[in-house]
Amino acid sequence: SPEKLDLAKKCIRQYFPSRKCFVFDRPTQRKELKNLENLSESKLSPDFVEEVDIFLQYIYKNAEAKVIQGGHAVTGTLLGNLAVSYVDSIRSGTVPCIENAVLVLAEIENSAAVQEAIKYYEDRKERLLKLPTETVEELLQAHSQCEKEAIKVFMARSFNDEGQEYQKQLGMMLESKLRDLCSCNERASLDRCQTLIKQLFQDLEEKIASGIYAVPGGYQQFLKDQKEQLEKYHQAPGKGLMASRARQDYLKSQETAAQSILKADYNLTQKEKEAEVERVRAQAAEREAELQRKLREETLKMAEEKEKTVIGQDGGGQEESTTRGRKDVEYEAAVERVRAQAAGQEAELQRKLREEILKMVEEKEKSYEEHERQLLANMEEDRKNQQLEDKRMLSMKLQMMLESKLRDLCCCNTQASLDHRQALLTQLFQDLEKKIASGIYAGCQQFLNDWEEQLEKYQRAPGKGLKVLPFPSMATPAQPKTMEKPICLIENKLNEPLKINQKALQLLQDIQQPVVVVAIVGLYRTGKSYLMNKLAGKNKGFSLGTTIQANTTGIWMWCLPHPEKRDHTLVLLDTEGLGDVEKSNTENDTWIFALSVLLSSTLVYNSMGTIDQGALEKLQYVTELTKCIRVKATPTENSKKDASDDFLRFFPAFIWAVRDFRLGLEHNGHPISTDEYLEIALRRKKDNPEKLELAKKCICQYFPSRKCFVFDHPAITREELKNLENLSESKLLPSFVKEVDIFRQYIYKNAEAKVIQGGHVVTGTLLGNLAVSYVDSIRSGTVPCIENAVLALAQIENSAAVQEAIKHYEDRKERLLKLPTETVEELLQAHSRCEKEAIKVFMARSFNDEGQEYQKQLGMKLESKLKDLCSRNTQASLDRCQALLTQLFQDLEMKIASGIYAVPGGYQHFLKDQKEQLEKYHRAPGKGLMASRALQDYLKYQEAAAQSILKADRNLTQKEKEAEVERVRAQAAEREAALQKKLKEEALKMVEEKEKSFEEHERQLLAKMEEDRKNQQLEYERMLSIKLQEVKHLREEGRRAEAARMQDEIKQLETEMKEMKEKKMSCVIC
Repeated sequence: SPEKLDLAKKCIRQYFPSRKCFVFDRPTQRKELKNLENLSESKLSPDFVEEVDIFLQYIYKNAEAKVIQGGHAVTGTLLGNLAVSYVDSIRSGTVPCIENAVLVLAEIENSAAVQEAIKYYEDRKERLLKLPTETVEELLQAHSQCEKEAIKVFMARSFNDEGQEYQKQLGMMLESKLRDLCSCNERASLDRCQTLIKQLFQDLEEKIASGIYAVPGGYQQFLKDQKEQLEKYHQAPGKGLMASRARQDYLKSQETAAQSILKADYNLTQKEKEAEVERVRAQAAEREAELQRKLREETLKMAEEKEKTVIGQDGGGQEESTTRGRKDVEYEAAVERVRAQAAGQEAELQRKLREEILKMVEEKEKSYEEHERQLLANMEEDRKNQQLEDKRMLSMKLQMMLESKLRDLCCCNTQASLDHRQALLTQLFQDLEKKIASGIYAGCQQFLNDWEEQLEKYQRAPGKGLKVLPFPSMATPAQPKTMEKPICLIENKLNEPLKINQKALQLLQDIQQPVVVVAIVGLYRTGKSYLMNKLAGKNKGFSLGTTIQANTTGIWMWCLPHPEKRDHTLVLLDTEGLGDVEKSNTENDTWIFALSVLLSSTLVYNSMGTIDQGALEKLQYVTELTKCIRVKATPTENSKKDASDDFLRFFPAFIWAVRDFRLGLEHNGHPISTDEYLEIALRRKKDNPEKLELAKKCICQYFPSRKCFVFDHPAITREELKNLENLSESKLLPSFVKEVDIFRQYIYKNAEAKVIQGGHVVTGTLLGNLAVSYVDSIRSGTVPCIENAVLALAQIENSAAVQEAIKHYEDRKERLLKLPTETVEELLQAHSRCEKEAIKVFMARSFNDEGQEYQKQLGMKLESKLKDLCSRNTQASLDRCQALLTQLFQDLEMKIASGIYAVPGGYQHFLKDQKEQLEKYHRAPGKGLMASRALQDYLKYQEAAAQSILKADRNLTQKEKEAEVERVRAQAAEREAALQKKLKEEALKMVEEKEKSFEEHERQLLAKMEEDRKNQQLEYERMLSIKLQEVKHLREEGRRAEAARMQDEIKQLETEMKEMKEKKMSCVIC
């Protein structure tokens, strides 16, 4: 239709606000188009060059920065998050939603804006402020300036902050920072003043102690000396705002000494002494009142700062002092005594107030302790009951799982073998049923292990006509996609740094299974690729030749399902030939070798002929590993001596593959194995220069496990060798076929999955991240560091583990729970089950979680999920009950409105109708746990109408009406009391659930820590065995000095093992 033909035009006009068009001539002649990228501008059409230039200039000048909803400019970070959000939507089968993506981005960016603002506040505060400050105004001004700039930083980055939620967070955090700052300022001022007072009054205190003032006229001398030191104190700078408080406290501490000196001064009459005592008390009271006034002023200023209102105040005021003569001493003493009494009364009032507050706090603490004691006792009792119930429920669940699986086994084939299958199943699985009935199983995993064992016996049994898949396990990772051919993982292009191929990286990171990584290195044209194809079980795959593929170099990867190890992936890494004379750039050869060592769990070194000095000299790259690989982020003083120790822990198993081997395996007239041949070749000779023996030494020290394989020629004629990948096994030499098969079977059975620091097994995802980390280090010009790479991996993987656990929790919750629930126990049981599985998911993936930081994050998120779940459950119940009440009482309310009950005897009729609807309400299912609350609120709402009907009923006397009112009130009170009791019980159950959650976190964490410690113990024992063997070899070679040094290393290793055994495990997640 015409409308359909114009649809594209219509859409372009409506959807794209700005439109522009450019036209271009043909770049060059047709025959040169094939080589267009190599043509210079002089060979292109001038018109085309000019048109391209106009296009480029327009783009550079007019193309605007990308913005999102609200006009917020997009950074690279935001653009990447947008891309992830949209692609995830497409992958999940939903339509990308701009609003949802922007909301998610806003949460991420606003959280980061809060953190950035707080960091900026801290940095500015450190530069602007030096504690202590002389006045609170100085501190508040600095805080105000830092706060203002921090808010600017937040505002510059944040967007779409609905309800100013994140700005409120920032405000609360800045308010907390101000409180901390005030506290630090007061502490710094007190410390400074106390130090100054101690320094100034040291001589005065020594004179008091020595009795110098205990003479007639000594009191006046004491006052004079004290005044001099006080003047020095007042003149001293940098005391801060606690100067008066520190002085007041000190003078108060000296009161006893001053009174003793006053009593001992016989120059003064008793009346003068009493007057002096009153004068001192009055001065102390005045100072205390002044301090309280200043404190109130500072509090007011803090409140003003919080409200962002700057009010200038003149905090001054000069004290007037009056001098009195001594003519009327009695009058002055009376005045001072009245003032002292007033000050004393004020002080006594403040003291009593403080004592009452302390008593209230103590009483509240006692009440809390009693509540806690009873709560813990109840929790312990309930926990025991819950354990019994969980055990019973688990037995029932396992029995149902077993019956379901057995039914599947029995109904998958023809009737002919049914009797035989049933008899076989009864025989094999009766022990399993007994264990379930007796409650032996503590969890599903132990049951699944026993199931798999019996299932294997069943599969091997003949005559049943049936094949059964294994029982599915929650932790089994998804099967990776099969790679049909290899792909370049790390590119090494001419005159360019090493680079990760993103497509290959994605394929690798999609593998969630443990990976067995076998890498092969060696000189060019030595048959590495052909040997790796054989490991893959193929004739073709990795290209054969001087490089991996024409015009391509680097490290190539082939990921295949492991032939022997279930749920493992075999990753084969084929490297470009080292030392190729045709390459103009060989500086990356050492990095290629180092990356092969870092990424693999088994390293195959491929060479031709024999293992002789020439072959060892060509293995120069192994001697340069200390320059290319660093184990620790902060090397120790003895890093060179410790290199072999560190490398032993992390380096792969080493296999030397000798191709085209023609010699007989004999030594001194005796036959030897290939492994003995390698060890003999690696023996160092005393007379040889150390440089010649360096490769042997490095291989022995760096690689804990060594193995050797020798191979015959694969074929006879040169023509067959050129066409090797197309030859069938029947045309290869039988000896070569046999040797390749032995090599292949050894790799399949003995090559271990790659592990990193702490014994954590590496998946394809982790291997990809490792590759990125190491290549980025090389590209930046730094040496790859294993410790740094593992720390970075731990952060990435632990964050992913938290997200995966939360996703598992959500998925399980959606399947298990339907809101509203009738009781809080039903909801808590479902949450507890989902939480336990989520923690298990987290534990399976996380590693190196220092201080259990990420497990704490998981705990807080799960706690938040529980709160949200309870809130949703409550709301769902309220919605359901309110709808039901509206439906049931609709007719009753219409009768009330129409006045049907406003007749004699109408109240009894009303009660009858109300009771009928209440019974229907109680019988209605699916109301949830807010049924009583909703009913109570509705009845309270109906009270006025009921009272009106009661008053209008003339059949009832006044006394009967009053009795009815009291009855209704009593019923309402009873319902309210029952509701409060129920709320308390639910709150107690929530506390118990939190305790159970902590215990589950602690239990799984301690189990994982114990497993990690066992792995570390095995690693220590492996290293100790290797070092003992190496000491033996060194002694046999006569290298006693090296043997002695290694013996010291063994003692150090034994000490570390002992310390590790004695170290107690502790859980810090609380």
